[in-house]
Amino acid sequence: MEELKTINTDDKSKEPCAFCKKIMPFWNWLESRFGLLTCMDNYCKQTYSKGWSCLRVLSSTIAFAVFVQVMTGFVMWLSYSANAGSAWESVFNIQNNVTLGWLLRGIHHFSAQVLVAACLLYIIKMIFIGAYKVPREVIFWLAIFMFFFALGACLTGDLLRWDQNSLAATQVRTKYLLLLPFIGEPLYKLALGGEAFSTLTLTRFLALHIGVFGGGFIVLLFLHGWVWYRSANQGKMDDVPTFLWQGACKPDAPKIKFWPRQCFRNAFGWTIFMAIVLGLVFHFGQVKPGVPAEPGLQYGAELGSPASTNPMDAFEAARPEWSFRGLYEYTLRLQGVPEFVLIYCITGGIAFLFFIMPFTGRVKILHAFNVCLTLGLLAVAVWLTYSSYARDAKDESYLAAWKQDETESLRAAALIKEKGGIHPNGALFMVKNDWVLQGPKLYSAQCASCHNLTDAEGKGVVCQTPSAPNLYKYGTRDWIAGWLDAKTIKSDAYFGKTKFANGTMVKEIVKMEDEINDLLKSDDDTDKEDGQDMVKAKNLIIDVLTAEATLTAPRKVVDGVPEGVPEGFKDAFDTLSCANCHQFYGMFKPKSPAVDLTGYASFAWTKDLTANVGDAKFYGAENDRMPCYGPEGVLTAKEIEMVSKWLKAEADKK
Repeated sequence: MEELKTINTDDKSKEPCAFCKKIMPFWNWLESRFGLLTCMDNYCKQTYSKGWSCLRVLSSTIAFAVFVQVMTGFVMWLSYSANAGSAWESVFNIQNNVTLGWLLRGIHHFSAQVLVAACLLYIIKMIFIGAYKVPREVIFWLAIFMFFFALGACLTGDLLRWDQNSLAATQVRTKYLLLLPFIGEPLYKLALGGEAFSTLTLTRFLALHIGVFGGGFIVLLFLHGWVWYRSANQGKMDDVPTFLWQGACKPDAPKIKFWPRQCFRNAFGWTIFMAIVLGLVFHFGQVKPGVPAEPGLQYGAELGSPASTNPMDAFEAARPEWSFRGLYEYTLRLQGVPEFVLIYCITGGIAFLFFIMPFTGRVKILHAFNVCLTLGLLAVAVWLTYSSYARDAKDESYLAAWKQDETESLRAAALIKEKGGIHPNGALFMVKNDWVLQGPKLYSAQCASCHNLTDAEGKGVVCQTPSAPNLYKYGTRDWIAGWLDAKTIKSDAYFGKTKFANGTMVKEIVKMEDEINDLLKSDDDTDKEDGQDMVKAKNLIIDVLTAEATLTAPRKVVDGVPEGVPEGFKDAFDTLSCANCHQFYGMFKPKSPAVDLTGYASFAWTKDLTANVGDAKFYGAENDRMPCYGPEGVLTAKEIEMVSKWLKAEADKK
């Protein structure tokens, strides 16, 4: 190819400037070796039928979306770790620590979702205007494959964030492979890299996401563009019906060039695309209530709590993304039909109908059928998707599970910030050893089988068949006072449903209260004073025990007297006969030893009681059904510590 002429000696006004003279040899070299300038010139001079074309704008928008995906995906890939112990952590780092990482990840995530919608709209538009018919069948097939590859990229990319929802949802989807006869199990193991989800699963899904579906989509896009370009040059693109089979774009219709008019129209489509994506990234300006005002937590794509492969931690509220919600609802509504038929036979049959449309559509009545089939399936998919979201919006268990997951993800972020970074063992280790998150789970699993933790309105952790004291406001003054009240101690909230309901303590409290009432009602002033003294003694004991519950360390004992205990406490303890059974810092010699009240209801006391209620300083052989969680190996020392700490913290809540 001849070099471009750079200087026109006949017309001095067209002579290049000094800068252009310097770079012109470089441009000439590019042109002579690659023909880039000629290619660009030919592309800009390409002509189209005059007027707006959704197909042209949509196809260029799809190409732009892929460009956005490649750019954002590559940058995130630099910081991503495909390892079960660090995948969530690397995504968290991108979301919260990388400069504008939340924006980068949000654009990547939501542009993928909008890309799926754009491909679907592109296919529907082709069917609606008849642009899928022979000889444009290859263009149509390539568009369908692009849609499937976009879905595949979303499915494989979903797992890479490695949170509870993505793991649970992917576990459900991959199990559909097992429905395939003969090859199902090998394919399942091939996808997972073994029998269960692990680091190998993440590395394979990353390879599928980038290499197969991402790279495959780019190849399909180039093929689509090439076939479309050849068809346009061969004059096969103008004869396209405008509505069903009626009318057509005439070959002699006015033309426009790509540059500048079609280019600006494409740019308008890109602008709309980015406006939608950014609107989703910023949730269209909606601020999440109750979430710290940090961009990484407020905006961008959601990041749930760290994934756990332990079946005990299974996330029951997992749902697929919007593009698969209709299919999810469809399988739920047809549960009586074999899953193989639902997933492979019916959906495969529908896909086959779409692949043969270019041939069936050559008949006018069948083209009308194709249009009606497409619109009908679209309407059903929209209805199923809406039904799924509407049902979940009313499902209390679903909402509670998502609320719990949000709580755990925010707590994980708070722990990372509080500790100055992620623990070497990972974020899941931090979550599993956090009393705020694990305390209520342990209580519900181990304690709520007997103990309620509910207020007067019945709100809180509910036990279906309570048979032990209600631990609501455990260790507070009101709760402790209930033990020294004849009515409450006999109620179901205390000893009412235990073997101690008619035991020594209940009888002593009833006897004490009867004596106080008799003395206060007496006409003798001395008796009244004695009754008032007993009331004061009772209140003093309540105050001292309430103070014990707040201790972070045992009191020091000096000359047999614990520091900080008011004078008169020993006499009050004796007066109300508490000293007959209960010990307090070694001050007494109980005749019938019962629970030691040293440090009563404090964190240390609660932890020791939970660990071994059968210890002699607690209930000993008189224990009523409560497991000795430590010696019996039901809970670890760390778990006992977490549930005890949480119980104390719950009591302090207003």
